[in-house]
Amino acid sequence: MSFEDVFEKVIGIDMAHRVERKLGAHWTGGAPGIGELRGERFRLESACYPELDMAELTAAEAMEFWRLHWDRLGCDELPDETAAAVFEEYVEHGEAAARRLIPPAKRRRRANAEV
Repeated sequence: MSFEDVFEKVIGIDMAHRVERKLGAHWTGGAPGIGELRGERFRLESACYPELDMAELTAAEAMEFWRLHWDRLGCDELPDETAAAVFEEYVEHGEAAARRLIPPAKRRRRANAEV
């Protein structure tokens, strides 16, 4: 399964721009009424990425952003189902949770390769 296939499944190619005043994640300051209300798109929230213009963010830009995280996790080196699960866990719960899904042998090999 390629990155593009997993991206489409987990993130979505035509992800609409959402803006909800009540959600702190949609504000650049992280709480309702703090900062600018910019919303989210392609599972990227303004509170985490205040520098992004969510209304103008394209699928290609979002794919480039998420590809960096796919590569950092070493998903190309994992079996398809594991790579998809690791990436989805990263999107939903962050890097620490995603890394726990990487088989220990792969973790050690990647850790040694990065030294």
